[in-house]
Order: sequence, then C-alpha cells, then structure tokens
Amino acid sequence: MFLSSTLDYFPLAGQLSTMEHDDGDTIWFSINCNNSGALFVHAVADGITTSDIMQPVYIPSIVDSFFPLNGVKNYEGTSNPLLVVQVTELIDGFFVSVSVNHNIVDSASFFHFFKSWLAIACDTTPLSK
Repeated sequence: MFLSSTLDYFPLAGQLSTMEHDDGDTIWFSINCNNSGALFVHAVADGITTSDIMQPVYIPSIVDSFFPLNGVKNYEGTSNPLLVVQVTELIDGFFVSVSVNHNIVDSASFFHFFKSWLAIACDTTPLSK
C-alpha cells in the first residue's frame, strides 16, 4: 500500500520506451506512464541469518539472489520493470532490496523516492514533487 501510494509521485511504475530518430543513428528514451507496474517480490531465505550476510569479509553469493534485476542492463527497461522491491525473510530479520533503472533515476532522485516512501509509511509531512 505504501509503495503504491509513493508511486503516485514518481513514474517508476511505467515502462521505458524507445524511438529512433529520422537520421537512423540515434535513439531516444522516454517513460511510458502506463502503470505497467513496478515489481514487488516477497522471498524467504531458508537457513540464512543476518550474521551470515553481515559478518563475512566478502559479500556472500546468496545476496545476489536478493536483487531480482541483478545483471539486467538499463536499456532492457523496455521489457523489465523500472523499479523492483524485494523483501527477503531471514531467520532473524529481513533484507530489503530496491533496484531501479539508472536511465531514469540517479542517486539524488533515488533518495528522494526512498525518503518519500518512508514519509508515506510513517505518515509524516506532505510530499514535494
């Protein structure tokens, strides 16, 4: 509910569209705000604890599975969601991952989105667009 409410302020539930210029050498990208949907995934990592993830010196390979768009290229946003949120249940906690298409979102706009999501979830001050 909170995620869908936040998406009212951001075009991340749309789809990346491309159009070739008349010169045939360049392509431009735009967002088709068609509400084709951001993806929300709930997963369970059986037998994995927060310590299994936080204590090793190197990031365990299981963490790759917590990011559904891991390895997807930005231009593949024409056939993949622009936003994927995955909540993975661990034995003693949760791992929340958020993946966004970097053609659409830079770090500043990502943190604006994330802070807005938190503000809606906490029912705090009105959001700015």
